[in-house]
This record gives sequence, C-alpha cells and structure tokens, in this order.
Amino acid sequence: MALGRITKVMLAEEVQNPVPVRENAPFAVSAHGDYGWETAEKPGNSGGAGMMGRDRGAAKKKKEAKKAAKALAKKEKAEGGSKEAKETGTPAEPAVPFQLKDINLDIPRGSFVVVCGRVGSGKSSLVQALIGEMRMTRGSSYLGGTTSYCECLQSPSFSLNAS
Repeated sequence: MALGRITKVMLAEEVQNPVPVRENAPFAVSAHGDYGWETAEKPGNSGGAGMMGRDRGAAKKKKEAKKAAKALAKKEKAEGGSKEAKETGTPAEPAVPFQLKDINLDIPRGSFVVVCGRVGSGKSSLVQALIGEMRMTRGSSYLGGTTSYCECLQSPSFSLNAS
C-alpha cells in the first residue's frame, strides 16, 4: 500500500510554474492572487500508472465506475437531466476544486509564521500555494530566498520559517 502511494508521487506531473526566487526581494514570501487545485477529487482517490499489488484491483474498479458514470451521464443527457435534477428542479452541479481567492500576503524576512485553523479550512493549501505546489490562477508571487516549512500532524497548524 505504501509503495503504491510512493509510486503515485514519483509518477505525478511536475509543477510547471515554480515560484520564482528573488534573493534581494523586500519580503521573504510574497503572494498576491488566486490559487486552485487541478481537480475536486480527494488526494486518496486518484488512480495511476505503476500501481502495485492490491491497488490494481482498486484502479480497475475505479476505471469501471468512471465508465459507468459516463454512460449514466450520457443517458441522463438524452433523457433531459438527472433524476436528482428532475426531483429538485435544479441541475446537479459538478464538483469544483478547492480554491484560495484574493490572497494578499507579504511575510518579512526572518519571520516565524504559524497558520492555524479548523480541519479543512485551507491551511495545507495555503502553505502549498506559497511554495508553488498549488497552481496560481491569477496574480504573482515570489520567494525571497530559502524557505522551510513543517507540518505538525498532532495539532491543526503549520510553521513557516522564512529567511
């Protein structure tokens, strides 16, 4: 199981727009704009090439479920909408990926920053946006040198040490 997760990470697409590093910039971290994930799918749900052992069966089931969902969507389209849409009178909306909007953040050099919040509030996404792991959809950002971060799994917080 762990080997399957590592395989997914190793085969994942590389980030095409890394955050530029500006050694003489006025701030250690600067981020202004919007960020978003590629899909609305939860991290543990994605299949992928190179899956090992037991994960092959899960990938096959997922592929079959995807095929069935496409067939159902095609049938619903031909019939004029989904059962849910007909019952409620509103069309079912597709899942939208998590987004961070209107981020306006400048972290001075030498700062120690802690990001706290409830589960699912976007702490990890914010930190991943700052280091370039989340796709920027609008705006600009940079790192003013080396940056490190630590994810604390025991409590809902992150630390960012920018120098």
